[in-house]
Amino acid sequence: MDSGNIYEYNIQSEKKDAITADYRNANYNIISVNFPEANIKVKVTQKYTLGKGGIFWDGSYFLTKYILNNILPNEPQIKNVLELGAGTALPSLVCLCKGLNVVTTDTKKFLDFMNNIFEINKENFDKNSKYKIEALDWTVEDDIKRIKEYNQNYDLIIGSELIYLDDEFDDLIKVLLEFSDKNTIIMFSFKIRLPEMVADFFERLEKHFTVE
Repeated sequence: MDSGNIYEYNIQSEKKDAITADYRNANYNIISVNFPEANIKVKVTQKYTLGKGGIFWDGSYFLTKYILNNILPNEPQIKNVLELGAGTALPSLVCLCKGLNVVTTDTKKFLDFMNNIFEINKENFDKNSKYKIEALDWTVEDDIKRIKEYNQNYDLIIGSELIYLDDEFDDLIKVLLEFSDKNTIIMFSFKIRLPEMVADFFERLEKHFTVE
């Protein structure tokens, strides 16, 4: 791992060694991500001891691009955002740069990690933005109640690379139901690694939500 340089993220770049494609960004501690269409540049760190959640995934970049280019220009009512399983939290950072209020969540072990990332980028946030970084275990009612104290229902709920553990699907859907109403937009990005698992998730999801 290169701790001396910042990697300027490039979605077209090739992996530099025998790391699998999923881990092609894993050579650096700090990754700088640029969104020229919005004049936004942020940095995320990686911490491999936290497992997969401490790694920067391409899915978070694609989700952020879609929010910037498709959601925010067409949905001006969006003010309050909830990110689930945030990890390196790229979408949250960019939403704060765009003047939105954000509650960024992951399990308790990620709190210090996410707080550090937010401190690195704080000077780039819109002055009107507000944020909270909170622990949210999808199975813990006290965590859910605490997040609901900020907003009963969120305008936008987002998550990247969350659809990979089928034993957590029902808990994830329960959380979506807790924090959404009929006006909430929910956006996920994910790489299809096991098509049958993805199909199972959406079959469950469609029992409660309109899915596109």
